[in-house]
Amino acid sequence: MLLSAETAVKQVIHHPDLTLAEYLRLRKVIEHGERFVKDGRLVFFQETDAGHLYRAIVKMGADNRLFLVTFHRAKPRDRRAARRARNQTTKGVARGGARHPAEAGNPTSR
Repeated sequence: MLLSAETAVKQVIHHPDLTLAEYLRLRKVIEHGERFVKDGRLVFFQETDAGHLYRAIVKMGADNRLFLVTFHRAKPRDRRAARRARNQTTKGVARGGARHPAEAGNPTSR
């Protein structure tokens, strides 16, 4: 996954409270987090043992590489809203979420 210079600047401006340790958690959020698809992007939520909830949003570039859109602490209501939206639009699809082209060939996806 890649981080553009533009996104890096946006992260510093909009999420200055995130620490280096939290950014190091990003890979774990994506590999093990609860996954949703929204507006053609992959959205991941993961809660830590300490009770912090994180959200990462990833998009696929034209060259099929994954780019981070945003990473930040989230509120439980954000995850509940994502679950409700998924349940309304993916009736009959496995609870792990709909398959998305960005996940093709990714053995860590659920």
